[in-house]
Amino acid sequence: MINPELLALSYAWGDASITETVFVNRLPIQTTTNLVEALKVLSRKPDMRSPLWIDAICINQASVAEKNSQVPLMSRIYGSAELVIVWLGLEENDSSVAMEFIDRMAQDPTNALEGPLSLEFLKADEYKAMANRLHPARDLLQSIEDLMVGRSYWRRRWTFQELVLSKRCTLVCGHSTVLFSRCKFVLKWHQEFKDQMSRLTRSNLGFMLILKRSLHPALVSFVDSVMTTTSRILGPLQGVAYYAQFVDGTVSGEAIGGAEYLPLAALYTTQTRQATDPKDCLYAVADIADLGFVVDYSLSTRQVYERFAAAQVKSIGDLSYLLQYSGVGRSNSANVISSWVPDWDWHSKSGQQVQLRNMTAPATLAEYSYDANRGLMSLGGSLVERTGKGLKLIAFGVTQGTIQEVCPGAGGWATTTRAKTNSQGLGFILCKLFAQDAVSPRSHTSPNPPDRSILLRTILISQLEPELWEGRNPLDVFSALRRFCSIFILLLDDLLNPEAAGYRYLEQLAINTAPILFDKKPRGWKELVAAASEDLGLEPPELALIRDLLVETCCFAWHGLMPFTTSSGRLGATRPNVLPGDLVCVISASAIPVVLRKVGDDYAFVSLCFIPEIMHGEVKATDEDGNDVTQEFGIF
Repeated sequence: MINPELLALSYAWGDASITETVFVNRLPIQTTTNLVEALKVLSRKPDMRSPLWIDAICINQASVAEKNSQVPLMSRIYGSAELVIVWLGLEENDSSVAMEFIDRMAQDPTNALEGPLSLEFLKADEYKAMANRLHPARDLLQSIEDLMVGRSYWRRRWTFQELVLSKRCTLVCGHSTVLFSRCKFVLKWHQEFKDQMSRLTRSNLGFMLILKRSLHPALVSFVDSVMTTTSRILGPLQGVAYYAQFVDGTVSGEAIGGAEYLPLAALYTTQTRQATDPKDCLYAVADIADLGFVVDYSLSTRQVYERFAAAQVKSIGDLSYLLQYSGVGRSNSANVISSWVPDWDWHSKSGQQVQLRNMTAPATLAEYSYDANRGLMSLGGSLVERTGKGLKLIAFGVTQGTIQEVCPGAGGWATTTRAKTNSQGLGFILCKLFAQDAVSPRSHTSPNPPDRSILLRTILISQLEPELWEGRNPLDVFSALRRFCSIFILLLDDLLNPEAAGYRYLEQLAINTAPILFDKKPRGWKELVAAASEDLGLEPPELALIRDLLVETCCFAWHGLMPFTTSSGRLGATRPNVLPGDLVCVISASAIPVVLRKVGDDYAFVSLCFIPEIMHGEVKATDEDGNDVTQEFGIF
């Protein structure tokens, strides 16, 4: 029920060491400068003079007992307030222009994008006019980025819950205001535009450079901005809109596997936000997700994190949702001492984001669900045991060999353009894949082996989605594929070492395939590269940019993971913190394989990993002779 007499303030505290005095009921209270500035601005707005609830003033922050009783009431306060006021700070960096743009864009009927798009839509007068109206987009979007990303408000953990719970909300920056619903409209518009642009560009091999050559100059700037800068701008809004669906009942918890996964979904959505008190990394979502225990500020950070981890082991069926946040080298020893228990404070400050559940899979495979533990379900789940050494996870599973070789460049694959390790990583994986064919050629009439299919799906799936080609002329499809193959040939020429295992086999395979693509058979590799260059019809600088883009695309798809091989000859990917000799296992409580490190009689959890041959229940509890091959792993 809405309380028409209550307004609630949502804001970032700011530097707690810099304070000013305010009077509440004639009593002096020290508050941060940011709050004082908010109160001065709001006092001049007649529609914002109702009783105002402010956490720093209404809750005695020095009293553990009061915080324990008041924090659970946040959902009632922010959920029932007539208006939640979001204070972004004083005006600066053209923030008033940014606020005006958001407000105007949300009410502009020409921004409705409906119906199927094609290449021709980019040349339509209305889109050229839109681009010209927004030009120069870079300058304007920079001011919006400062407003929607640069402000400390969007980095505070507590503000996420306050926004999600609000029924009606307005943003205030200096003397400018805009309804939060207008921002959500802009988010919806952006998502629709970007999705359609992505489908459009993927159907033309995903290379914006090729596409731009036929665009109106102003539209190039606009498309660049929407496809890049605004992704960062709308990130905070996207997270709020995503989780609000579960809170208001628009989407049920079944959409993410069950309501028991909602706490981890909330933490996934707030993973880059920070809190002054490390315990608040969890407590700040307690009113929109059941943590499995009551808020208690008398507990240590380690106790809070361990209680949550233990509660998750009991409630969720797939521990990969939890384990994606933990691992060796991903915690502060003052917060956690068990490698499998996530350190939420460390994670929020590290800047290392994860993808919910499927973090170990290439991004282009995100629609695939994994059930590596399907053949081990009879073993049951995991157990938690509290010992003098810390919280022990007892898991049951089967080993799949050890990590033998890792990708050159200890940092793994970066997601930044032209990173040297990107080329090393892609060259490593190509050679490992085709070296196996060089040693033991397979019949080309048989289905692609699983290890090679990971390459094909990683690089090609975004180009080969069936819906992209529906109703297309077959000749257009062939032309697009030929264009992609030409770019891929140039990539191979740039990346592969002629002395590497598998290079000669790959070279011959490409030459034998060339007549299908170019209506002639090249006499050697260099002639094939020349044919590919001629087919694209681009100048050398453009070719270099395209090669960089393809490398970046492939490496971004792997989320910065590092390729590796196992002692059983398999190829996989995992985080860069694994070492040769680490154990690869499938455990009954995780749908994604894990990497463990032997430590005395027990194990440390290192990372989740992706190995295509064992992602769908191929691993069984018994061998071919019916012998039990499972074992117990004590993980600290």
